[in-house]
Amino acid sequence: MEVPDVKAYSFSDWSALTPAKIEVPVPWSETSLCVHHAGYMGTRGGVLMVRLGDGAAARSLCVKPFDKRLVNVDHELLAADILRAAGLRVPAARLASQAEIDDELAPHLIAKFECTSGSWSMPDFLQNAGLYWSRADLRQKAGIPESLAAAQQEVFKVKRAERRAAIEAREARAEPVAVLEYVRGPTLLQSGSITALGASGFETLGRLAAFDVLLNNTDRLPVLFDTEGNLGNVILEPGSDGSVVCCAIDSCVNPLEGKALERHLANLRAAAHGPDLTAAAGAFATLCGAALLESQLDAIRRGWQRGLERICEMTRDGALQAALDANVGAAVAAGAAHGELSKARAYLLTVARAITHLLGAADGAAASTSHAGHRLF
Repeated sequence: MEVPDVKAYSFSDWSALTPAKIEVPVPWSETSLCVHHAGYMGTRGGVLMVRLGDGAAARSLCVKPFDKRLVNVDHELLAADILRAAGLRVPAARLASQAEIDDELAPHLIAKFECTSGSWSMPDFLQNAGLYWSRADLRQKAGIPESLAAAQQEVFKVKRAERRAAIEAREARAEPVAVLEYVRGPTLLQSGSITALGASGFETLGRLAAFDVLLNNTDRLPVLFDTEGNLGNVILEPGSDGSVVCCAIDSCVNPLEGKALERHLANLRAAAHGPDLTAAAGAFATLCGAALLESQLDAIRRGWQRGLERICEMTRDGALQAALDANVGAAVAAGAAHGELSKARAYLLTVARAITHLLGAADGAAASTSHAGHRLF
């Protein structure tokens, strides 16, 4: 089998492009380039980076297919909605309809797909959409006989018609494919330097860490989690003044029950007012080759405290409940499993109320000590 010619792209090839609007209708017919930025799941993960148009007028966006065997798309969109409601930066996102996927999105992405350095194999999403039978050059290079390609095309047409009929009858959901805003800038892992973060950037990382504990999202900064962390899930978005904004990507709610939930709450109670940042510092040292200064660790701690306080505010004023209700209602209307989302909702409210109780008890103790001091004098 002949390996296709490959090209190398980096985020800098895309960062000069204007982010495209993701609302319907997206002009998929203007697609001029599509490449696969592989995630840790290889052909099952990552995103498709799409360029619309050419030259100075070119725009960019991302398409993220979800492997439902590995990722719960509803829980990922729920996490993004909660972070957005908290005032944290996350990419805009929406789910594509099956009609948009079949009739517009997939055909145009397939036509302009290029193999990239280090990832010449095709992402499952495009392969399942009939990439090989629609591209003669790739059929040839992959060594697929024309007779087999023709048979694959007929099988795909039948499957697509069956799926569309099931969706129209509300017996099935559309493929889990999200259209995402392209966020300019490297990830924290790609940046090669943490100097641009500044105190405010490290505080934002602390706030994200607090919300990740609420979500039980272990795949970012390891605070209260026994992981090595994944600093690739923070994009450093450049501001016009030379500063950067930390944008959270690939966040997910991972509900806990029973003993696992009890352990999670116990860890939270033990670290709420002073988290151990050894693992977080280790992640920067291992993944970025940077030893964090004490001032940077202090900024993360400040952000952590502010993140917990924001969770309390959202719990007390109903903002968390409103975000949950809006997300769950829209997801169920689109065909999501109500039971799974109800479980996630119950988990989030349990942890949020525990955090609110923890901080309320601490505030009460501080006030009691202050009043006692006044009586002494």
